[in-house]
Parts: sequence; C-alpha cells; structure tokens
Amino acid sequence: DVFDEVVVVDVLDSEDKAHLTLLRRPELGVTFTKLHCWTLTQYSKCVFLDADTL
Repeated sequence: DVFDEVVVVDVLDSEDKAHLTLLRRPELGVTFTKLHCWTLTQYSKCVFLDADTL
C-alpha cells in the first residue's frame, strides 16, 4: 500500500549570519528545517525529498 501525507512544519533558521555571509550562501540558514524529519516518529517509513531532487 502507498499512502501520502504532507506535513507542514515551521522554518528552523540557524541565524548564523556571520558564517553564512562568509560562505556567500545566506539561504543555507533555513536548511535546519530538515531536522523536523526526525520528529516524525509516528510513521514506520518516511521519504524526504529536498527541493533540488525534484
């Protein structure tokens, strides 16, 4: 069986402006949002698709 559900989460921002500026990648601050995947313990299996894989 295949099921689908979209779980909307709040954005987690590293707020590490200094290092992100050095990298010239300010958009990487919100990559911490992926950590929400580890809170999906109510599921036996999960698939995470990052935007660059679509």
